[in-house]
Amino acid sequence: MPLIAQHAATAVPEAYVVEVSVLNGRRKALKIEVDTDSGIRLEQCIALNRSLREALDAALPEAAEYELEVQSPGVGSPLRHTRQYTANVGRLLNITTTEGRTVEGTLTAFDGNTLTLVLPAGKTAKARKADNAPLTLPLSQVKKAAVQAIF
Repeated sequence: MPLIAQHAATAVPEAYVVEVSVLNGRRKALKIEVDTDSGIRLEQCIALNRSLREALDAALPEAAEYELEVQSPGVGSPLRHTRQYTANVGRLLNITTTEGRTVEGTLTAFDGNTLTLVLPAGKTAKARKADNAPLTLPLSQVKKAAVQAIF
């Protein structure tokens, strides 16, 4: 992982590694999800792929057996890095808490430790009373969070 992070920073200075996974089945692949605070572009993924391929082949001869995939996390992928929360302020998130509760709301702020969400208007009288009341949720209570695409 240090080799991957180092080359990400060299090839695309504003990029950071979100996740690295290895497929060892019939198809061998090294999948690397990268992002930037403003979203990763295709040209940046290509530059990083080329840089990493050269570095991996030089450092690990067995890496040549693996297909290298450098990609963005994609809409709906879980947020895994705190920088992703900051980059997605203003977007609709679907969150599962550590207690198993599901919350959907617009992320209005993130301070590195706490998320602030505005929940959508409810259909019950109790929910309507609480409309637009922000919900604060410590990051430590977030089991999974993903951006929801709005079409």
